[in-house]
Amino acid sequence: RNMCQSLHFTLPHWICGILMNQFITSHYQFIILLTAVTSVAVESHALAHPDIDEQVIEVTKEIAFEPTEPFLYFKRGKLHLQHEEHDSAMSDFEFALQLDPSLHRIHIARARTFFQAEWFASSKVVLDSYLVDYEDDSAALLLRARTHVALEKYIAATEDYEHAIKQLKNPIPDHYVELAEAYKNAGTMFREDALRSIDAGIKRFGPLATLQIIAIDLE
Repeated sequence: RNMCQSLHFTLPHWICGILMNQFITSHYQFIILLTAVTSVAVESHALAHPDIDEQVIEVTKEIAFEPTEPFLYFKRGKLHLQHEEHDSAMSDFEFALQLDPSLHRIHIARARTFFQAEWFASSKVVLDSYLVDYEDDSAALLLRARTHVALEKYIAATEDYEHAIKQLKNPIPDHYVELAEAYKNAGTMFREDALRSIDAGIKRFGPLATLQIIAIDLE
């Protein structure tokens, strides 16, 4: 078990589960199996984002020719973020802002980077500042709602979800599910609000299983 935990960045959970649950009598056999699955996992990780790696290389070449173009740093930062390279992403976002402070959308990318890195309080600080000037930005509202949930500030989360759904031209069922879950986690006194949220989703999308399951759970 400790060996699997020490390799959690390399081995997927399902592989560790196989190793921990499989009865292997010989330590030698265990080492052979662990080496084999680790090799597979490493190869899979190397192949997981080949397109992103290639795009980063291409954008870096463009930056060499246009080192003061902020959009290129923003573009590369978003690629780093897809790759979960948070430090590299934040570095590019910050430099892009230095080059052009008017690129306000970069603030959402910075907040998303903090969120993915589980620096939820920092994500909230960035979003709070951004939403002062862009209070109806649905992407920022949804991200702050999820940040509130991560911080267990469920009432604040419901307010942002409600506002975001009103601003969205094409909300999706998950938005209503997340809103209902936030109301549910806020306490029993918000049970009716949670049901109302699911009812609104059903009226918009029909009786989808994801919505009905939540409704049954609440009732």
